Amino acid sequence: MQDIRTLLRHYDGEQSSKREVARLLQLSPGTVRNYLRRAEAAGLSWPLPERLTDEELEALLFPHSGPISCRPQPDRNQVHQQLSRKGMTLERILFDWIQEYPNGYSYGYFCACYKKRCRAQKITMRIHHKAGERLYVDFAGKRMEVMDPSTGQVTKVQIFVAAMGGSNYTYVEAVPDQTLRSWIEAHVRCLTFLGAGPASLSAIT
Repeated sequence: MQDIRTLLRHYDGEQSSKREVARLLQLSPGTVRNYLRRAEAAGLSWPLPERLTDEELEALLFPHSGPISCRPQPDRNQVHQQLSRKGMTLERILFDWIQEYPNGYSYGYFCACYKKRCRAQKITMRIHHKAGERLYVDFAGKRMEVMDPSTGQVTKVQIFVAAMGGSNYTYVEAVPDQTLRSWIEAHVRCLTFLGAGPASLSAIT
């Protein structure tokens, strides 16, 4: 599985890259093509879902090869309905489900499976992004609370979120409000953190 992780990390979608990755991993071009086809069918690309284990990665790429399919699985349709509720996330749904089924999947594997289902049912539209082309920005829907550990004082904050379209590399920051000043200052700190500026910014509406 480490070879597959390395393959996905280095592959950039070009034919020349396939040959370079094959040489790097000492694999045949046919094996590289096979792995890439399986990754595409499973809806996987780099970076892989967080905390995805080698066993779970193998189960996604080779669905009938491992015992992981014997584990209980959440109802995918029910999950999709729950996600339509305000403030609901996949991590929260999986956390509640794991309380009942401790031997269930990890968060990374569950997200990968759900993404695969969405692709199969065409729930979302596939959009191709060029690396560094666009940064998506928005405030999260619900306010959160931040506690000062030294005083115990609780302050309500807004959550600014920015994600690169090509890699989903994400920046998150708590700001006091949604004023224009907070909006601009959050962008400045975000771009400073990224160390570069995208070709364009896109506010999610």
